[in-house]
Amino acid sequence: MFFLRLFSTRKESYIQGQDITVALSVIDKVLSIGLHNLAFEPVLRIQASPELVSKYGKLVTNKGLIGCYLQTELAHRTNVNRLETTTTYLPDTREFEIHSLTLTITKWWIGALGKTATHSVIQAKLILPGGKDMGPHLFFYPAAVSWSV
Repeated sequence: MFFLRLFSTRKESYIQGQDITVALSVIDKVLSIGLHNLAFEPVLRIQASPELVSKYGKLVTNKGLIGCYLQTELAHRTNVNRLETTTTYLPDTREFEIHSLTLTITKWWIGALGKTATHSVIQAKLILPGGKDMGPHLFFYPAAVSWSV
């Protein structure tokens, strides 16, 4: 991917200052890569557990994975209190199961990151065993998943 080559060129000091800024802004118009830096990376660094940051932090910083922040849904737009996406905690397997059961739950990729993102931070209501709704929480998830409606 051209973006990754440009990023590594910046790290190798071949391109500096204004040249790198212009090159990245041209790419960002097509791929919205800047949103990885502005939305995904800070959310991961600030909100994730130390274990998750330890495992993925360097990959995120070095663009070994590109992320997207998924909050907006078709039905409620950006009103987090009205999220329809739910994530149920399964204590037997210690896993979370994400549910998107209706068309109105459709998540919208920020900009064009749907073209390049490999992972996402998903905003969803956390449901505990017994059906207790714990409200909105963030979940780190591979982007290449099949969503059922």
